[in-house]
Amino acid sequence: MSEDLSAGRAPIAYRTIRRDFQRARAVVAILVGFAAIAFIATGSGTFAVPYAIGGAVIAVDALYRRTHGTSATIPLLIDTTVVGAMFTVGGTSPASEVAAMAYAIVAVALLLPAREAWVLLGYAVAWAVVVVSMGGGGLLSGSNQGTFDVIVAGLL
Repeated sequence: MSEDLSAGRAPIAYRTIRRDFQRARAVVAILVGFAAIAFIATGSGTFAVPYAIGGAVIAVDALYRRTHGTSATIPLLIDTTVVGAMFTVGGTSPASEVAAMAYAIVAVALLLPAREAWVLLGYAVAWAVVVVSMGGGGLLSGSNQGTFDVIVAGLL
């Protein structure tokens, strides 16, 4: 084990990539939000409302955190909570679930110390259990959700 990891440090120093990481979060969140708004505007996607709201929440947080914060813990906790809520309320596909879990695994493994990474990963798995137990159908699932899920999975 490297000396840095045994000292409770993350493999990648968050401060060195904060601006780029937060820019990427903002761009993806904005794109998900715009896709959701497009579905809402056409009248074919009330299920997309949580995605529009979630995209806005993550985008605002990411833009703020480009210049604030010294740890990736809170942004990753926000991402996990918002994405879990979006999937639970709006529904999702297995592809989107896998893409979100892959993001969570890679991000926590690289940006958090091991102990924090395991805790946040456990939290992400708890959300995943809820989503999977709903069979991909959220509280607001709709008929055009398949197309939207392809877009979201591609963006994640």
